Amino acid sequence: MTIEGSVKFIYETKTSGHRQYHEAYPDMIDDQTITMEVPSTEMNVYQHFNLFNSFLRAVGFDELTIMRGATGLAFSDMRKDEDMRKVADEHDIMMSEEHDRIVSDLQKEILNLTAKISRLENPNNPNYTDEEMDAMTAWDGLVPGSPSAIASGCKCPVMDNEEMPEDRKWVNGDCPIHGKVK
Repeated sequence: MTIEGSVKFIYETKTSGHRQYHEAYPDMIDDQTITMEVPSTEMNVYQHFNLFNSFLRAVGFDELTIMRGATGLAFSDMRKDEDMRKVADEHDIMMSEEHDRIVSDLQKEILNLTAKISRLENPNNPNYTDEEMDAMTAWDGLVPGSPSAIASGCKCPVMDNEEMPEDRKWVNGDCPIHGKVK
């Protein structure tokens, strides 16, 4: 069964009777109507959006504004996060939360590699090197001994770290999160 139908967009301007408008734009036509109508039998969603895109260009919107409107529609607070992620994945778009996580992971990896290089350059040093200390004190939101760190498997002292400043915490060497860089 085929359903007959059409999509129709109409844009009308009424400027007659506005003397100031005619003084500012003497070459403009008084009243204008832009109409686009197409048969919508078996049109898919992309064809509908392309039609609306053409209509918006016909009434004076530029491409960048149209794209901003479309992305604002797709990625608004009114949408479900999982739906926005699906759309982002389909179009190889990285969500800002994902970008922040990747940057954080890369920074952590740089710190750990720097600490490993430092240990290789100073194999007989009985103390932690500055680079190892930097890697161990980069808490990345999991401060040693904090409830969130303990929930993630941290074995660092809890009571000893309560009064310590953020950048100076006691760390257990066998802690899987904050322990000595291997």
